[in-house]
Amino acid sequence: DLEKALKSMMAPKFADRQIGLVEVRQLFKISSVGTIAGCFVLDGKVKRDAKVHVIRGGKQVAEAQIESLKIQQIA
Repeated sequence: DLEKALKSMMAPKFADRQIGLVEVRQLFKISSVGTIAGCFVLDGKVKRDAKVHVIRGGKQVAEAQIESLKIQQIA
């Protein structure tokens, strides 16, 4: 019983939740900044400072945080 109680106290207090889904259309490499991903929002929304999971072929290949956004409306 003590072991179960300890495991429940050690459970993570934060859980990931999906707020949006984007598709990377093009990568731009800029020497002074790094790599910039040109993305298209498929579902939901994208927020500045949100955590992103990069998934390729059904496997997570990277985890990062959005540093800045530049929004362009498509007519």
